[in-house]
Amino acid sequence: MAQCLLCGQRFSPNYSLRSLLQVRSWYLDRVCPLCWCHFEPICATSACPQCGRPQSQAVLCYDCQRWREQQQFLTNRALFKYNQAMQAYFQQYKGVGDYRLRGAFSGSLRQALGKNSTANTLIVPIPTSPSHLAERGFDPVLGLLDPACRPSLILASRDHQQHQAQLSRAARLASQQYFYCPRSCPQSRHDQPILLVDDIYTTGRTLLHAQTALRQAGYQGKVTALTLAR
Repeated sequence: MAQCLLCGQRFSPNYSLRSLLQVRSWYLDRVCPLCWCHFEPICATSACPQCGRPQSQAVLCYDCQRWREQQQFLTNRALFKYNQAMQAYFQQYKGVGDYRLRGAFSGSLRQALGKNSTANTLIVPIPTSPSHLAERGFDPVLGLLDPACRPSLILASRDHQQHQAQLSRAARLASQQYFYCPRSCPQSRHDQPILLVDDIYTTGRTLLHAQTALRQAGYQGKVTALTLAR
C-alpha cells in the first residue's frame, strides 16, 4: 500500500511484471487514481517536436517558429499539461513550501529521464536564485529529481527577486540572463550531452538562457530539456 501525497488516501499501486523485473522502474508516482485523473499527460507523438506543447498534430508551434527565426533552438520534452490540477500542485509545493510533494511524480520523471538520457548524459537542473532558496528553504527542481537521479550542479543563478509566476509573458521573454557556470567546462566533459531539467515550461526563455550559459562555459555537447509541465 502507498499513500497519495496529494490527498493522503492509501492506495495499491498497479505494478506491472515489467516494472517488477526492472529496478529502474521501481520509482512510482505517489498519486492515487482519484487524484491522477485530474492530471493530463502530454502525448509525445502529437506534441510540438521542439517545445513539447500539447496539440493535435506534431508540427512546430507558433512560439517555436518565432524562436527559430531568432536562431534559437532547444528541444524540450514535457510530461503534463499545466492545467488547474497541476497549478494547484505547484502552488502547494512551491508556494506553500510542502516539500513532501517533491516525490508525487517521481515515477514519471524517472521513466522520462531513462528515455531522454544515456549513461554519460549530464543531468543539469535549472537552479533557483539565492533569495528564493532562502525564502522557500529548498530548491524545487532538485527536489523533483530526488531520488530519481544524481544531478550535475554545474549551473548557478545570480540573485533576482521576482518569481517567474509573477511575470507577464512579455516580461518573461525580455528577462535578463542570470544563469552562469561557476567553473569552466573540464576537458573530460567537453562533448558530453546535457539534459536540462525544469519544473514548468512557459515561454522557453529560461531554458534558452541556461543553454547559453553552458555554451559560454565551454560545454559543446548536445543540449536538450525535460520539464514536468508545459
